[in-house]
Amino acid sequence: MTTITDEDINNLVRQKHDLIRQYDNNEITTRKYNNQYEKIVTTLEQKTREIINEKIEKARYKEKETVNTKRALTRQLNKLQQENRANAGRKVNPESFSSIILQALIDETLNTEKKVSKHVAKKKKCPNDKKLANKIRVIISYIKHNKGARYKEYKWNNDMFTAVKK
Repeated sequence: MTTITDEDINNLVRQKHDLIRQYDNNEITTRKYNNQYEKIVTTLEQKTREIINEKIEKARYKEKETVNTKRALTRQLNKLQQENRANAGRKVNPESFSSIILQALIDETLNTEKKVSKHVAKKKKCPNDKKLANKIRVIISYIKHNKGARYKEYKWNNDMFTAVKK
């Protein structure tokens, strides 16, 4: 597809005006005028349509490019936001059962599940001993299997029944 310039259209418009001037001055016949006028006008309309279609295509391409760029930027922004959320982490409540249990598991003097359970029960009232024992087992499991951001920095020592910082 060749690019049509304003110069091409200007030439056709000039030819059209010259033809009209020649006809007005009786330099050409009506038949010749009608044939040439129709050729010039159809060529002019065709070239104008081509220019319009070309500009529409360029606009569509730019719009598509803009949409693709916007999508890529949105993906990057979402990725950064997820990383920021992951890096920010949650603030640990030192009064929560999990914090108290973790502190008890770090303490080397509390080397059995019962001692840990009693220590936690002293610090924070627990209505059900079975639930507390289950919470302790779950946290030990998290430490053993490196689950949860909070417990990844600990390593479980089975012999001493303690959590040790890596």
